[in-house]
Amino acid sequence: MLVLAGDFNCRVGCRFYDIHCKLLSDLQLTCVDSNKLRGIFTYISDDGLHMTWIDHIACSLPLEQFVQDVNVLYGNVCSDHRPLLSLPHLYPLILLLIGLRQEVRVLAIMTALG
Repeated sequence: MLVLAGDFNCRVGCRFYDIHCKLLSDLQLTCVDSNKLRGIFTYISDDGLHMTWIDHIACSLPLEQFVQDVNVLYGNVCSDHRPLLSLPHLYPLILLLIGLRQEVRVLAIMTALG
């Protein structure tokens, strides 16, 4: 399972958007911020005249169900980018991870037994 988050320098309609979509598809990821938010910005130019949404959080498809919330932290100004925050439903995610750990353990034993 995989989570990618950060500055993708990519928004709908930009020249990199097709590459962005192909990357998500190839890695079987979904962009959880795009699925849960509308009308936001994560980047603002130094002069304050240009705002766009180029930072993203992508995760493996099975993890999407555990994403509880996604927000832009507009009050946290430490650069020209505004941070994205995603909170998981922890209890179901912990159960999934415990289950995966058990599967890995069983696979390791089966491999050792040959």
